[in-house]
Amino acid sequence: MALEKPDFPVSEMKLVLRACNPSEPLGPGDKRYVNFTDLRHGEGIEELKVQLLEQTGFPGEFQQLPLCGHMGCGKSTEMLSLKQWADENGFLADRVEVDVHFGLIELEFSDLCLLAATRAEAAMAEFEHPLPEEKIIPPRKEPTRTPA
Repeated sequence: MALEKPDFPVSEMKLVLRACNPSEPLGPGDKRYVNFTDLRHGEGIEELKVQLLEQTGFPGEFQQLPLCGHMGCGKSTEMLSLKQWADENGFLADRVEVDVHFGLIELEFSDLCLLAATRAEAAMAEFEHPLPEEKIIPPRKEPTRTPA
């Protein structure tokens, strides 16, 4: 017999992890979400939205914003909320869980770059707006030499 998730808020301590598993992100609008922006010294999802809207840098430049923290602190929950907001405000947002895609292996930076490029191409195609040909750099035909 499968255990059902209890109703929230739970009244027994033994049900806390079943009611709110730290390895499962909360979706946008989930009633279990608690805004900890003040505990983060004011740096939360709203600041990420402002940074996206400011679009500092060159026109057409992508925003790259790190979101760091220990397991279960709410990074994925915040990213799901930010993705929903971005989708509703004219951005094309994509989210990938690297550990789900690659598993728990040691990665090189180039692995992440290739994953990001592949996901961006797939997201643009799904949006029915393929990547512009002038933005695609063909692979090198000659091997790259590294200094000895």
